[in-house]
Amino acid sequence: MFGSLFSITLAPKPLMSPRLILNASLLLIAVPISIVDLRERRVPDILSVGGTVAVLGLGAILRREGFLGQLLGMAAGTTAFWSVRFASGRKLGWGDVKFSALIGAALGPAGWFWAVMAASLLGLAVAGFLRAFRRIDSQAHIPFAPFLTAGALFSAIAAESLTGLLLGVAG
Repeated sequence: MFGSLFSITLAPKPLMSPRLILNASLLLIAVPISIVDLRERRVPDILSVGGTVAVLGLGAILRREGFLGQLLGMAAGTTAFWSVRFASGRKLGWGDVKFSALIGAALGPAGWFWAVMAASLLGLAVAGFLRAFRRIDSQAHIPFAPFLTAGALFSAIAAESLTGLLLGVAG
């Protein structure tokens, strides 16, 4: 009777899970990327490419079973954004393509999907608001990295629940 009680209270709990470490690492890199993109309208390779390498390295060390998912997320982020860049006549920057790869590497394919969905909806809402109040015109170039960062934060918090909900509805 008391054995199970003591085993619960005496069992050490990890302070940080591998997922939490990867999410925190992504956000520590994503915030400076957003600041630079807002100020200079560019995403520095040292942060996006270097961050991708760092996140993949952390993932390989911390969660070997999830490393394939990280690679698939990176591939999804790169391929999808490269396709958008190509189809849009290069209106999406290379920095955003590389940042998308970082987000995919950190969050995996499902997390990347939810991050991009949230970023796109938020970006459209802000652009629509700015356009409605005549703060920008139809030719304005709006930095996308801050929206990707907000989407990544949203995904880090809610992706698992949203994916489960979506699969539960579809199944």
